[in-house]
Amino acid sequence: FGSSILPWALPAGCLLGAMAVVAALESATEELKQAEAFLEGGYPFEAVYNKLSKTFHAANEALVVARREQDVDSRLKALDILVQASLQMDDSFNALLKVQDELAMLKKSHPDDKASHSRVVEMVIKCLGARGDFAGGAARAQELLEMQRELKSKPGEAKALFLDARMKLNAGQPQQAIEAANEALKIYRELSDQEGKEETTRLLSQAYVQKGQPERAPGREDALQALEAIQKALNAMDLEAWLVCMARLKKSGAYSEADFNEVIMRGLEAAEDNRAHMVYFLEEVGVDTTQFGCNRLILSEVDQIHKYGDLRWGGLGYGPKFRSVRQTHVVGHENEAPTCSAAVVQVDDFLTADDSWEREQQFNPAILDGMIQSASSMKHL
Repeated sequence: FGSSILPWALPAGCLLGAMAVVAALESATEELKQAEAFLEGGYPFEAVYNKLSKTFHAANEALVVARREQDVDSRLKALDILVQASLQMDDSFNALLKVQDELAMLKKSHPDDKASHSRVVEMVIKCLGARGDFAGGAARAQELLEMQRELKSKPGEAKALFLDARMKLNAGQPQQAIEAANEALKIYRELSDQEGKEETTRLLSQAYVQKGQPERAPGREDALQALEAIQKALNAMDLEAWLVCMARLKKSGAYSEADFNEVIMRGLEAAEDNRAHMVYFLEEVGVDTTQFGCNRLILSEVDQIHKYGDLRWGGLGYGPKFRSVRQTHVVGHENEAPTCSAAVVQVDDFLTADDSWEREQQFNPAILDGMIQSASSMKHL
């Protein structure tokens, strides 16, 4: 079999150690996947944080095992998972300490392994960016660029130039960011790296917008078309179309906050008779409407158990015939007196039944008043 080493030819200790590294790394990877699923699924903050904390501890355990077994590749994979978990928990300080310590240990134990050093330096740049130290991040990106050129790695060189451009853009140096991004884009084109080209083109567009030259941004045409589509989605208050158009706009990178605010202002001006509904729509999609002269909506969660009791008490409800339309309802606006409101839906099938007493009394003001009075007196509305 030449120089290959079969698993059963390895010493028992080495085999067990290798298996421990794989198991620890798989556990950390699985925890990270679950944490990301929690984050995307809109789980409560506590649940997401607990899952990220488990990811951190699993990754730290994998890091220790890999370090003990001198498995550099697994060691760096575990470190990367640990950094991702820390940054998502908004703990960039400890993440930075971890990667700096690991880099120092790696340089001492593997002084000639420049490829591994460069992977850790990338993590250092990521942590510095998360901490807002963009000048420090740019300096590290230059260090990474020299390392990648020494390794004669074109993909690594392009990545270092991209990171340098991003740090300089965040530091408010658009011209330097444009220069670095153009160099990175040239290499990505030579490598036919589509993902790298798209990322760098978006960053280049952002740099031109920051410089005050949006017309020179490569993605400007896409941005203008997306803004026009967003205007139509806003006027129609179409949530699905809004989300699609916003994703397209962000992908272009060639727009400013003023461009977006202009779309919102035009929508609010055009919806003078339906302004309250549009404000509610904008709040639902995460737009802060207070900057446009609107009072923020105050929402209250519907207590389903008490709501059922209120309906029964007021004479409107019997079994599942009435249900809440939304889990939340509008109480009022900031700086305004609170209002009482609720939304219920009545099942149509019951209205068509011959013996449905509710069909006769559904518009009876006494019943409606009874429900509202009982609910408001119990302070459930």
